[in-house]
Amino acid sequence: MFLHEHCISGPIQSRRLGTSLGVNLLPCTHKICNYNCVYCECGLNRPDEEEIRSLPTPQQIEAALDERLRALKAEGRPLHSITFSGNGEPTLHPQFETIMDIVCALRQRHTPHTPVSVISNASRLGLPEIRRAIGRADKRILKLDAGTPGLYGRINGLRLADPTLPIGEVAGRRETPTAAEITAAYTQLIENLHGLPYPFTLQTLFFRGRAGGAPIDNTTGDELAAYIRQVLYVQPADLMIYGLDRETPEKELQKLTEAELADLAHRLRAAGTPPVQYYY
Repeated sequence: MFLHEHCISGPIQSRRLGTSLGVNLLPCTHKICNYNCVYCECGLNRPDEEEIRSLPTPQQIEAALDERLRALKAEGRPLHSITFSGNGEPTLHPQFETIMDIVCALRQRHTPHTPVSVISNASRLGLPEIRRAIGRADKRILKLDAGTPGLYGRINGLRLADPTLPIGEVAGRRETPTAAEITAAYTQLIENLHGLPYPFTLQTLFFRGRAGGAPIDNTTGDELAAYIRQVLYVQPADLMIYGLDRETPEKELQKLTEAELADLAHRLRAAGTPPVQYYY
């Protein structure tokens, strides 16, 4: 299990973003997320650790990021991205919009040519304050792992019938959404992506294997065809596809080879999707 141990971490060398300084808005001791993805490097949500404790405040983020950016500048170290990611879904933080403004201001002061990036599961884009905040970032990397509600429910482990609930109603709460509720959540996710007023990158993790004792695969057949249809409808600026890299909670998931990722990228381009980059 991989967890960010501080509210500001790195820089690390990211496959997708280069030298990236992480901004973690969630606890450093455990994951809090409204999804429970079978491949999540942070592990699965654990009910005994889901109470809200020690969320970093805007003031703590500001002080830690200011100090780190000053140090990196003094060292002359290059920085390719300041990235909202961390131990769960960053937009769950109740002051996400305020913190976005702080991070953008500090970037402008210390390293104006470095983009601010957000990696999000896109589940809360229906909230105006989340759309505004993500719109202020330079790079918006939004998840879509499946082309059908059924596979979406299995891969992303939707935990709540309403994924837009605030963090106070996510932590410590367990539900088993019905198929109809999963379909409604997926339909709303697609419409929110389709309706965004700014360009964004759509990111997808492709894999196969077994989860919950049953086969799971988003790389081929009807599922891939459905995914392509959704991409063409959503119309992102570009596509970022990648494979497994770290340990996963479900132990029978299989990492694609680089040749398989390259072939998927070729098939997506041939179907007329926006530009595709793959990361092995």
